[in-house]
Amino acid sequence: MTIVQSSSARPTLTYRIAQEEDYPILVQLRIECGWGVPKLQHRWKDPNSIFCVLEAVTSEGKEDVGMACWLLEDEDPDIASRSRRCVHLASLFVRHKFQGSGFGTQAMKLLEREAVHKYGAEWITLDTTAYYCNQIAGQEFIEDMSRPGKSIGWYKSQGFVEFKIIGGGVFGGATALSLALGSYKGHADLITILDRSAEPPAADAASYDYNKIVRQEYSDPIYARLAHDAMVQWRTPEYKKNYYETGVIVSVGKTAKQSDYISKALAANAMAGMDTPGLEAYVLKTEEDVAAKYPKGVPLGDFAQQHVYINEAGGWAHSRGAVVDVNLRSRELGVGFEQGEAEEFVYDAAGGTKDVKGVRTKEGKIYHSDLVILAAGSWSTKLVPELGEELLPTGQVVGTIQLSQEELSRYNDVPVTRLIDNGFYIFPPNEDGIMKFAIHQKGYVNPTQGLPSFPRTTLTPGYAHQQIPPEAKEELKAGLKRVYPELADREWITSRLCWYSDRPSGDWLIDYHEKYPSLFIASGCCGHALKFLPIMGDLVVKGLEGTLPLEQKDIWAYSHRVKGRTDASRTFSKIRMLDPAVEIARL
Repeated sequence: MTIVQSSSARPTLTYRIAQEEDYPILVQLRIECGWGVPKLQHRWKDPNSIFCVLEAVTSEGKEDVGMACWLLEDEDPDIASRSRRCVHLASLFVRHKFQGSGFGTQAMKLLEREAVHKYGAEWITLDTTAYYCNQIAGQEFIEDMSRPGKSIGWYKSQGFVEFKIIGGGVFGGATALSLALGSYKGHADLITILDRSAEPPAADAASYDYNKIVRQEYSDPIYARLAHDAMVQWRTPEYKKNYYETGVIVSVGKTAKQSDYISKALAANAMAGMDTPGLEAYVLKTEEDVAAKYPKGVPLGDFAQQHVYINEAGGWAHSRGAVVDVNLRSRELGVGFEQGEAEEFVYDAAGGTKDVKGVRTKEGKIYHSDLVILAAGSWSTKLVPELGEELLPTGQVVGTIQLSQEELSRYNDVPVTRLIDNGFYIFPPNEDGIMKFAIHQKGYVNPTQGLPSFPRTTLTPGYAHQQIPPEAKEELKAGLKRVYPELADREWITSRLCWYSDRPSGDWLIDYHEKYPSLFIASGCCGHALKFLPIMGDLVVKGLEGTLPLEQKDIWAYSHRVKGRTDASRTFSKIRMLDPAVEIARL
């Protein structure tokens, strides 16, 4: 028997879901009310009719004081909220001796809250036999007695808050979707994404890209398990159209430190629950073993002579397509989208405590909110400059080449290939024959606007034709030569800097700001957030609710609580400074 207590300050009213043994009590209550029994008999057999017995907790114990019923409908064509889930609060009765005690008001609040949270109500109507389903002139109608359910005041009375999410990329888009599918199901109109682009991600965002690696090769078991969970979701109907399970090959140098990476990654893959049926992770012991994982006719470079292993579980995701799909699903659920560049926060000092209560855009528009989620990626530090070093924007070099039809047929089935010793990685070509390659390193910084770094992209005034630094192009060409030597001198079609938001530890920041209770930060991608897109929103929502496991809460905290953590994947490199002038490197 389920007992649910009212959230009232004085917990004097509870209810229990009516069971078979409660049916005589319901009959007695309806007779006492004067309603009769036939309608009860009819609804009792209806699985969409959920009856409850209201109970009062008095000094003498519990006493049955009334009854009510939730009538569940997928939609109600007779009210304005067509195609929205409707719940009728029916047969509400408080026994005469308890009327005037406040139980009626308590009961309404309790029933409305349960309708919203437990039964997903998007519209609530009140029902009594006096006006429900009456026959007037031979026509059936419903007199709408709904509460003003779309007012912010009503939502707040039910425990909801209004969200503004700054940024519709991996963190922001995924968070909006998780809220709309979860605790805000049916109430997604309380969630608004504010982004620089009308259709996120913005053209210079990190997620606006052909592809990102999806893998579970982490020496850190926390991320290894999360990556595995995310990959399970990538294979589901909601995400699989943007996921390509090509396998991931990793090559490391022959030093003991680099070889240790393979041992730790394979150990993480061997943990309980990390397996993927039919897909294995193992060492490739010889050059011939490595070559066998690539199509015939694809000449390989000297990376195949190093320590190499493959994980058949993994591959790559169409980054932009996946983020666009997530935002499309959010739109369909009612999440609002506004275009604008967030310029500064709006503060409220009510009660003597300064807090964030909204955002003002560069265009001058103000968006007020109960809670602001900052998920603006590398642009986040514009709004929280105090985190300029903790969420350091770094530019990572990327290039692309165009394959011929003949080359596409040869390279089409290659796996993703990573070189750990210098950070170079390269993807299979996409369906248009475009092959992308990049280097995962500490990257370039661009000191500006009083910050240690700020993104400089093709959308930055004066840099419409920005090129990558000359030395970076040579490093990319060297990486190409080590993997696919015949492509090393190929003319490129594009190059760019992909801007990460880097924390020194390599961990994300998913936590409330330490000074502003109504500001939550979800950022610090560190170059490895997109692969977690299918579960990222759930992680952020757990952060909002304070339900993250302690091991995750500590490493994603505003003030990092685990000493000694570093991003081991980029220790081979150092941070470099961008030249203030437009770079002269050519494609």
